[in-house]
Amino acid sequence: MAGYSNVRIPQVQSLEDDPDLNGRMDFFNLTITMPLQSPEEVYGVSALVFFDVKLIDRVKLDMSALTYISRTSNLAGSKLTVYGDLKFQQLYPLSLRGSRTVYDTALLDKANILSVEDTQFTTILGDYFARNESLMTERDILYWMPGKSDTFTLDIRYRIPKSAVRYVPATSEVLKFSWIQYLAVGVVVYFVVDWALYLTHRFELVDSWKVVENRPKEHDF
Repeated sequence: MAGYSNVRIPQVQSLEDDPDLNGRMDFFNLTITMPLQSPEEVYGVSALVFFDVKLIDRVKLDMSALTYISRTSNLAGSKLTVYGDLKFQQLYPLSLRGSRTVYDTALLDKANILSVEDTQFTTILGDYFARNESLMTERDILYWMPGKSDTFTLDIRYRIPKSAVRYVPATSEVLKFSWIQYLAVGVVVYFVVDWALYLTHRFELVDSWKVVENRPKEHDF
């Protein structure tokens, strides 16, 4: 392409994997293969991977999210393999009322791009870091494969374990759980007190006496 010698069109493949067939995605796989010209070598990779996240159970939420990948090496490489756990994180509990859509706008939306600075990684990551809800990777493993090739491959495999979602419970839910807790404690206290009274009377652990009142019977004539 004349005038676009520095442009590369990658091959992108993605796969959502559900090996236990429970209807919930357990793994997300993304492979990006970038063609290289003869003199080109790759010594580092920085990438943003964007996601659409939806919660539809107790809490309803729609948001755009991302993960950041960065790796450099002194040796030219042909492939970077990334493993990690993708987990939902939040700073404050969510409300049960309605659906939360504060962050449903794309993180790289052309309608919100006013300058080149808006497309820089530092700007995007700074805005993302300030959010209440986000996706974060844990237990990251990155492997850089040295070597020269006519392509460079970025292979990402994210595992998606269950994540805890904190929310503000409804009044009925609070009353339900508090009643169960009070009942459980009350039963234990009742049996402890009853057993203590039995032992006290049975073995006369404290001084006690009986008062017997003998009253003459009254007869009517």
